[in-house]
Amino acid sequence: MTAVHADTPSTQRPRLDREAGALVGSRCTACGWVCWPPKAGCPRCYATDLTPAALPTTGTLVSWTRVWVPVEGIEPPYLLGMVELGEIRVFAQLRDLGEDATVPAPVRLELAEEEATPQFWFVPA
Repeated sequence: MTAVHADTPSTQRPRLDREAGALVGSRCTACGWVCWPPKAGCPRCYATDLTPAALPTTGTLVSWTRVWVPVEGIEPPYLLGMVELGEIRVFAQLRDLGEDATVPAPVRLELAEEEATPQFWFVPA
């Protein structure tokens, strides 16, 4: 795993492709596993040859909750949910979800302005 630690720190790997309007994960060239955020090493087979992978911009909300604890840049209450994007799931902020929302539900990705917090969220499709 030495090569993994020598790679670019995770905080410096791009997570968004603003031009494409998509999240960017990583795909293992050895086993094909996709993960987000991008990793330096494959969590499935431990290989270190990973390439950037654009994730789908639409998916399925499979679970969500309302959060009342403030975090820097985000005032409560806010919504967080687990979204299936093709072969993986990501945990992200939600917006415009009705009080009576049920799952599964189709959602789509929206990106914020360049330096905003959060940088992206999902809304009902």
